[in-house]
Amino acid sequence: VVGDIPMTSITRDEAIRFRNWWADRIKNGDENGKRPTPYTANRRIGNMRTLYTKYFSYIGQEDRPNPFRKLSFKDDKTKKRPPFSVNWLTNEILRPGALSGLNNEARGILLALLETGARPSEICNLRPENIHLASRIPYIEICEKQDREVKASASNRKIPLVGVSLEAMKANPDGFPRYFDKDTTLSNSL
Repeated sequence: VVGDIPMTSITRDEAIRFRNWWADRIKNGDENGKRPTPYTANRRIGNMRTLYTKYFSYIGQEDRPNPFRKLSFKDDKTKKRPPFSVNWLTNEILRPGALSGLNNEARGILLALLETGARPSEICNLRPENIHLASRIPYIEICEKQDREVKASASNRKIPLVGVSLEAMKANPDGFPRYFDKDTTLSNSL
């Protein structure tokens, strides 16, 4: 939007130009006619805000004003995607034979997702030590590991296993090695 400029040259004017560029895309769409949501624009502006803060903190200028501060769009939270109905899940996903075209691990991950609320990448990357089937209440544990960060601190959690998710994890007690670190491959398969 403003060209390839050094971090030290980014001013409030450039940040506002970036925000205005997003405002135009939200209102009129991009070159393909797709209109991003305020949520998407806020994420991208927030990424710039974070990058700016971390860069200047790294070089010892923690007090430098961030030009991307307070440039968020109002996000209309009323336009959330509705959840899938129980009827649709039962008659489409859980219908006998509906998932027969998937390999066992992809099917297991999809079924594990249904009643856990976990992200696909979280299920793909479960390790055997994070699957607790012998516990009084079986559960999976999503937690930060030495080589893997969680999306946010609230993402560290223990999720009880019930119904089809429990059965899926019983069938895959060692996790899903085919899709470990390959959640994009899983998405393509699903």
